[in-house]
Amino acid sequence: MTYTDFEKFNALTRQQAAVQDEVDRIGAERARLLAQLHIETGLSYANIGAEVGLSRGTVQQLVERGRKILTHEREAAQEREPTVAHYQRDQGWAPDDATSQRALMEGTAAAHGYEIVQWNED
Repeated sequence: MTYTDFEKFNALTRQQAAVQDEVDRIGAERARLLAQLHIETGLSYANIGAEVGLSRGTVQQLVERGRKILTHEREAAQEREPTVAHYQRDQGWAPDDATSQRALMEGTAAAHGYEIVQWNED
């Protein structure tokens, strides 16, 4: 092999890696879609397989893979969601009076889509 052959080989290797990344991305998307379909419709693996042209076993493998992907995405989104409590914890701040405790609770509740309807300061 000449130097040009090595360069060509390395270029093809980079090209193959890029294509493999795309194949992996498409495979993950297919798995995610089948998992969502199975969850939303309740169709059996066999019925899904008949619709998409795959065996029941292949559909089961893809659905399980898709569920893991969906779970991972949901957990990652929750970790990225900043809340008042996260900020206060990171700042080393802890409420020591009723007003501060109320602010912390209301901020945390709001960050999670809840509302404190009544507050007793007994």
